[in-house]
Amino acid sequence: MTLPDLAIFGRGRTRRAVVRGLLRTALLALVLWVAFGLIGSIVGFAAFSISGRDDTFERVGVVGLNVAHPSIDRGRQSFGAQTFGWLRTTKTDKYVQPDGSFVQTDVRMDLLGRISVKSPPGSRLDQALFEGRASPEQAARFVRDLPASAVADVVVDFKTPLSNNAYTALMRDPRIAKMILGEVTYYEDPFAGPRRLYRRDGGSEFSGSSAVAERSVAWGGMNYPFSSFAAWTRALKKSDDGNLSRLGLPSSAELKKLGEASLIHGVYIKNATPSDLNVLLGNASVRSITPVDVRFTILNRDQSR
Repeated sequence: MTLPDLAIFGRGRTRRAVVRGLLRTALLALVLWVAFGLIGSIVGFAAFSISGRDDTFERVGVVGLNVAHPSIDRGRQSFGAQTFGWLRTTKTDKYVQPDGSFVQTDVRMDLLGRISVKSPPGSRLDQALFEGRASPEQAARFVRDLPASAVADVVVDFKTPLSNNAYTALMRDPRIAKMILGEVTYYEDPFAGPRRLYRRDGGSEFSGSSAVAERSVAWGGMNYPFSSFAAWTRALKKSDDGNLSRLGLPSSAELKKLGEASLIHGVYIKNATPSDLNVLLGNASVRSITPVDVRFTILNRDQSR
C-alpha cells in the first residue's frame, strides 16, 4: 500500500489547523474554568448559608477584625465585596485613609469554619501605644507647640474608666461630643502593655519573630457605637474562642467580662485641632493625651508628619 504524500496538504494549511486546534482547546479550558468557578461560588454560597456560618463569619470575623485593628480609618470605603468558592469565602474591603493611601482587609472562612485575616501591619497608633502614654506635662507642651493649621490624631486616656452613662455625660459638652462621637473606645487600658500577641505582618499564626505585643480591646467607628460593645460580647460563644484567638483577641469569657463592666479607659480621636485638644486637657475626666499623628493642610491636601 502506498501512503499519500503529506506535502499535498501544504504547510500553511497544516499550521492553520494546528492553530485552530490550540484555540479550541484554550477556549474549552476557559469555559470549563469559568463554569468551575461559577459552580464553586454557587456551592460555596449554599454551603455557607445552610451551615449557619454566615452569622459566625459576620459576628466574629468581620466585627472581630474591627476590634483587633482599631487604627484602620473606615470612614471612606472605596470597595467592598464578598466572594464564595469551593474551599472558602472571603470578604474584602478597601478604605481610603486620611493621608490618601488605601488599606485593604480580607477576612476568610474555610470549610471547617476557621477564620483567618489578611490585614495591614502595625500602624502609627500601634507604635504610639507601644512607646507609652505621654505625661500631662508632655501633652500640654505638645498642644502648646502645635501650629494652628494642624490637626492631630491622639489617644485620650481617662483618670478613671468611665461607664457608658459617664461617657454619655461627657458628650453633653458639644465641643467634646463632636470629637469623640463615633470614634474608637478602649475597654482596656490602651497602654497596659503586652498581654496577647498578634503578627506584625497581619497573619493568623501567633508565634515566631513576627509576634509582637497585642493591642488592647477597642470598639468603635460609625458602624459600631460604643453602647453596642456589650451586646456584641453577649452574642459570643465558647465555640468562637479558636477564631477569636486567630484574630489576636481574648477568649469569649474574657470579652464577656469586659462587656459586662463596659468601662471605657480611653478613646482614639482623629483630626483634632489645637483648640479641641485644649478642651480635652481642661476636662476633669482626662488624664492625658498621647499624640499619634499630625497633619498640616497645605494647598487643600493633608500632609502627614
